Amino acid sequence: MTKAILAVIVIVVIAIVSSFYFLNFNPFGMNPRDLLESYRGRYENIKNIKIFYNFKMPMLTGILAAMGGSPDFQIEYYKLGDEEKSVTSVMGVTSAIYTKGDIHITCTEGSPLGLISSTTKKTVSCKTSPVTSQFSPEVGESILNQTNITYNGVKQIIGRNCDHFTIVLSTSELTSLPMASPITGMAAGLESEISEKEGQVIYEVCMDKQYGYPAFINASLESHSVLSGKSTITNIFSFEATHMSTDVTLDDMKIPVKFLINELECEENLVDLNITSLESFAGPTINIDLSSYSQNMSLSKTVVSLNEGETYSFDIIPTTSIDTSYYTAEVCIGDDCQSDYCYVSRSYNP
Repeated sequence: MTKAILAVIVIVVIAIVSSFYFLNFNPFGMNPRDLLESYRGRYENIKNIKIFYNFKMPMLTGILAAMGGSPDFQIEYYKLGDEEKSVTSVMGVTSAIYTKGDIHITCTEGSPLGLISSTTKKTVSCKTSPVTSQFSPEVGESILNQTNITYNGVKQIIGRNCDHFTIVLSTSELTSLPMASPITGMAAGLESEISEKEGQVIYEVCMDKQYGYPAFINASLESHSVLSGKSTITNIFSFEATHMSTDVTLDDMKIPVKFLINELECEENLVDLNITSLESFAGPTINIDLSSYSQNMSLSKTVVSLNEGETYSFDIIPTTSIDTSYYTAEVCIGDDCQSDYCYVSRSYNP
């Protein structure tokens, strides 16, 4: 269950990032390929925008239905200056990804580990990671150079005009590109079909004429079976804008925690915590509640101060040894609490 939920969140992020990278285009009476080229980078010039999408992935219908969920869900995308945020809610887990400079901050709320916490506090877990986009300019050039692009005219999405394109890429060309696997194979679970069948991936794209964002994207795989001689079309994913505005505030982009947990390691007689403070604290007490199916434990450490933007490491020694187990952890500084986990193992001495 956990892997499926996290996979859906990753798929959504990949779909958004890929679409915003190489589909920011619009026509000016040129041939379709030049039209696409002419609009590259248009969206990057927008400094204030908010877009809500309805995202669908039919291939996950059976999996999510068995888990009591739906293959249709909402995506919220925000941009303010050079900062970006995307929010997705799937199966009771809400994930928000903040892009600030060269780092991502991913905040998760819910129970992504599928474990029941013994605490009643509402916790959010935030982690940092470097931005490692696979969609480089070289990849974008490769895509455009190997695609069949058609301009279909103007459509309307949420009452706004957008330019409708069809982009076709053969599966043999697709699997040779660095970005092919996340967009097709991982997104739809179609690795075997893509690698073993000759076919093509068809993107329908509608770009907002005023702002250049993707108002609609639909991706389908058309494959041909050598044995049956038949062609089939399988929808991979689609998302369509349901709301757009340029009313984005600092509150929309604010990270909802006062500190970040960079690392939490647990040993039999030691808990090692590494955090980055997003605010300044004077004389705070750090409280950690560890919970497993066999043991619950509370630890605390009082420090002189925490300064905004600085990173700290703390060694906390428990009063009793920690049993071998997998633990959920709630880390609190004042009334700001976040969830994490750690595993305690025993070394074997013969």
